[in-house]
Amino acid sequence: MRFSLIIILFFIGTFPCFSQNNNSYYKKALEQYRAEVYQQSLENFQLAKTQFLNQQNTLNVVICLSYISTIKSLQSDYKSSLNYSIEALSYLKQNKINNDSIYAELMSSKALNLRFLGEFKHAFTTTNSLINRLETEKETNKYLANAYQIKSRVEIDLGNYEGSIISAKKALSYNNGESQERKAALLNIIGVGFYFKDQLDSTSYYYNASYKIKQDINADNYQLAIATYNIGIVQEDLGDYDKAIKFYNKAAYHDLLDRGEEVGFLSDIYAALTNTYFKKNDLEKAEEFAEKALQIAIRRYGEDSPNTSFVYIAYSNIFELKGNYKKSIEYVKKALEIRRKTYGPNHRWTAESLLSISESQVELKRFVEAEKNYNEVITIAKSINNNLIQAYAEIGLGTIYVETNQHDMAIIVLKAAKEKFINAYGNYHETHLSVLVLEAENYFKKGELEIALQIIEVIKANATNSNLFYGLDALTLELDIALHYYNETEDMKLLEKNIQNIDKATQLIFKIKKDYPSSKSRIYVNNGMNDFVAKAIKASYILYSITNNSVYVEKAFELSELNRSSALVSGIQDVRFKKMAHVPELLLLKENKLNHELARLKKEIYNEENAENPEREYIDELLSDQLICRATLDSLFTKIEIEHPKYYQLKYSEKGIGISALQNNILKDDETVIEYFLTKNQAYVFTISKSKINFLELPKVQDIRSVLQEYRERLDKREDVTQLSKTLYDLLVKKLNLVTKRLIIIPDKELNHLPFEALMYEDAFLIEDYIICYSGSASLLKIQQEDFTNFKFTTNWSGFAPDFKMNNTLVSSEIEIESVAKLMKGDVFLKEQATLNNFKKCAQNSSILHLATHAEIDANNPLYSKLIFSQDSVLTASDIYTLTINAELAVLSACETGYGKLEKSEGVMSMSRAFQYAGVRSTVMSLWKVPDKETAKLMELFYKYLIAGNSKDEALKKAKMKYLETTDDTVLKHPFYWSGFVVSGDVSALESNSNSRLIVLIFIIILVVFLFRKQLFKLFK
Repeated sequence: MRFSLIIILFFIGTFPCFSQNNNSYYKKALEQYRAEVYQQSLENFQLAKTQFLNQQNTLNVVICLSYISTIKSLQSDYKSSLNYSIEALSYLKQNKINNDSIYAELMSSKALNLRFLGEFKHAFTTTNSLINRLETEKETNKYLANAYQIKSRVEIDLGNYEGSIISAKKALSYNNGESQERKAALLNIIGVGFYFKDQLDSTSYYYNASYKIKQDINADNYQLAIATYNIGIVQEDLGDYDKAIKFYNKAAYHDLLDRGEEVGFLSDIYAALTNTYFKKNDLEKAEEFAEKALQIAIRRYGEDSPNTSFVYIAYSNIFELKGNYKKSIEYVKKALEIRRKTYGPNHRWTAESLLSISESQVELKRFVEAEKNYNEVITIAKSINNNLIQAYAEIGLGTIYVETNQHDMAIIVLKAAKEKFINAYGNYHETHLSVLVLEAENYFKKGELEIALQIIEVIKANATNSNLFYGLDALTLELDIALHYYNETEDMKLLEKNIQNIDKATQLIFKIKKDYPSSKSRIYVNNGMNDFVAKAIKASYILYSITNNSVYVEKAFELSELNRSSALVSGIQDVRFKKMAHVPELLLLKENKLNHELARLKKEIYNEENAENPEREYIDELLSDQLICRATLDSLFTKIEIEHPKYYQLKYSEKGIGISALQNNILKDDETVIEYFLTKNQAYVFTISKSKINFLELPKVQDIRSVLQEYRERLDKREDVTQLSKTLYDLLVKKLNLVTKRLIIIPDKELNHLPFEALMYEDAFLIEDYIICYSGSASLLKIQQEDFTNFKFTTNWSGFAPDFKMNNTLVSSEIEIESVAKLMKGDVFLKEQATLNNFKKCAQNSSILHLATHAEIDANNPLYSKLIFSQDSVLTASDIYTLTINAELAVLSACETGYGKLEKSEGVMSMSRAFQYAGVRSTVMSLWKVPDKETAKLMELFYKYLIAGNSKDEALKKAKMKYLETTDDTVLKHPFYWSGFVVSGDVSALESNSNSRLIVLIFIIILVVFLFRKQLFKLFK
């Protein structure tokens, strides 16, 4: 579990005012202090202090030092603030000034500064010293109330939660109802004490009582921020993440109103939002808040502050979500070092750091280290009497024991953890469900299948809308058991039972996806569901191979399509759904503008962070703007969904395409879809034509991977690949019994980087007998073939060939564009005219866009792969995602426009994908850097065949065949030179060509009728 830092506002009284002998500096400083102009106030207080020293007015010197100390604290310079308060106390002592008010304020300031610096024991001693003196004096109740309040907060830091509650109640008794503001703060502290004692009912009672008082007295924004933040923490712990986010956002709103980022505890609020989005698996939003939280914390507290340690923990979650466990451990270790130094070895925050490290160690299979850390956490938890921390360590140990087949040990620790979680949260909380999942897995591995299945039924019954992932975990484990049972007994009954639940599982997956509007988070969540999909397809194949029942093929195909390019499909459909729901154009324009701005900010942050000398202040500003933009965009999404229910209905009525729909509505008589699905140990292929369906398991999946890797390596080096081409054909195509000559290939994982047309059977390339195109999924194929916009283009073709400085020119790009332009009669932009601005103007109105430019691929961050234009302008993939491009075809003859990072569910995150997302119905892209001369020749041939009326895939086939026929140099016939370009999407002939052919046909008919009108008249007569 990820814990959150509790922040409480302490009431610090104003300093008493004495005669200042008309000191103008002092008066000015006081006015500026009250106006919150702190830096100028500080300078004037220092000047006033010097004057008072010269006048030997010690009391006023002390008062100036008190104000200076307070300002330094407000500026987060706690060390200087502490030094000034110590200096002031020294003046009091040396001059024997006996003033309880000033003494109490200075000692309180000293204690608070020590606390902020992580010196909790010293802070505790200082507060006790203050209390001992005040309790011997009369009429010091308000100072005692303040002192006990500080003591209670320091006791929280020291882990003495019972003592904190006692001190806070003592402070309440001294307050005696005088200050409602102080009463609210003290109720809040008592709530904190109960929170850390894991008594959430009492916590909620005191937090809500505190919040009500603050609302009744119109408390300032800082206090309202504290109240809403703490209520958010309780909601997060109870597993109601949406409600927690609502309260955290309220806290951020109030905190920002309280003089912005320079005061308050905004980094802690953003860290809490990071943790909550982490628990919701919403990677994109978690990342946005984490980046800003870290930046604020380091600026305000420094890198080694205990406050910053909480942000390190939150930031580590981002790397955990991304699967970068080593980097996650790196950040947690920073937090652990700080916490051991400040809080000590036996503290809950130290234990939390050890829990976080252990989680990543388990993922890295470093079980010995993780077990040692979990046992240390249990020791700490017992010493501070914290059952929940102990339970989290026990579930961690249980994970290790399940993984290492220590089943009896797992049963013991998981049972202990489960009892503690149920006692704290009840049966429906995610902590209980997470233990049940592990228990079921443990009994399954132990061979006690009946017990495992019984536990799974409990999980399915208790998984609510807030923890649907556990329902999916249960279904995945149920499939594991069914597959194991079949392998052991060859009995199909459990498999058949599970397959009957596939529709429910599919609906569950759609339900989970509803929470993730952003493409990045959707892709992450889809990847996490891939395990279930793979096992369900395996079960379907076993049942199909035994029964030959086509129902199982249909199920398997729907599952294969379930996560395939779904974020891309959703993105394309979203625009259509909004138009179908009649969402006003004004709102759509506003959304588009915000999407552009968010993409711009992300790109600017990325560029600045990776600059040689990044400007921290500028990054800080960008991160703030990013959060504001995201909040505005989220608010707009909510408005659209509420005010336009038809859009909401269309958006969330997701349904994948089935085989019958594919055969009846999409495929032509001469077309076959070949869809591959690869897992770690299996490879499946669906072959679907109008008249035929086939579902096969391909043997030797490891051979496929190894041969494919060797093929690409040798291809890049232009070495002989003949035998490898034949082997890949045998592994991937030979058994498919193809009945048509037009193939639509839907590859998976590594197959996305394979040009199938270059595979060989006997001594012929596949392209010699087949017309080949590609698609990300059957669902994507469907929406790309739909003529939704009925857009009227003002330009037939627009070509771009930028000029590059410093000898970085693409030599043949200009020739390529000029030769194609003669055929297409469109707009040509060469050299300095090939700018990003001109591209954006043409992108809206051109039927075909042709970019003969250079691409820089960022394999780690594909959103920032870019196409280079003239005048040092670039177009990143993230920019393209925010555009609306209605083109029928985008030809991307830049280097590697079809190459990119592979996502398990989504396919290749390439430049070509970005153009498809923007609305382009088909793309011609390159899988590797094809040499310029060969590119120019292929492109000219492609267009010749395209304007002759051929479909795009046939035009590209003919271009490649003509290239091979007319190339005398055998070296240049190597697949490296011609097979790198592939076409995907809607490959039908250009609409303009189709219209021309229709007009010609009508003209011929009219002409025939006219010429033979007499004969026709006699015939019909």
